[in-house]
Amino acid sequence: MADQTKSIPVNRRGVSRQRNSKRTRKAGAPLPSERFSATVRMTLQRAPHGSDELADDCIFCKIVNKELPADLVFEDDELIAFNDISPQAPVHVLVVPKAHIPTVNDLDEDHAGLVGRMVLRAQALAEARGIDEDGYRLILNCNAGGGQTVFHIHLHLLGGRQLRMLG
Repeated sequence: MADQTKSIPVNRRGVSRQRNSKRTRKAGAPLPSERFSATVRMTLQRAPHGSDELADDCIFCKIVNKELPADLVFEDDELIAFNDISPQAPVHVLVVPKAHIPTVNDLDEDHAGLVGRMVLRAQALAEARGIDEDGYRLILNCNAGGGQTVFHIHLHLLGGRQLRMLG
């Protein structure tokens, strides 16, 4: 099978080199939340912690499989990273494993390296986006009560402005 990975310009750490840029929406253009069909938006509201059967209906699995578009900033054999369609900060990137793991509760010892690589990739993306010195936040949500809306683990990288204190 031929490699269909999209070539993305990268820096020395293997990360797309993009600086913050103000995005403006053209009049009449769909909002990020309106870009996907109702069926795909329903995936965002799936019940958590199910089984592998959710993988066929998972929005992130569809992005990994190139069935849905995403603004990719990084991809390798194990991870994919893309800009969030509803950013909560000037920089809001999701780092997603290609393997379907529904929640943090589904992780085990075999996943320790994967989670570490997710954090290191977020660190490299923060540097590439120029937010590493000012600071950034990394978030892993777990289940609906913890704010998880897509039941495929993903790490949020947020930065580019002063973030509110938590707690």
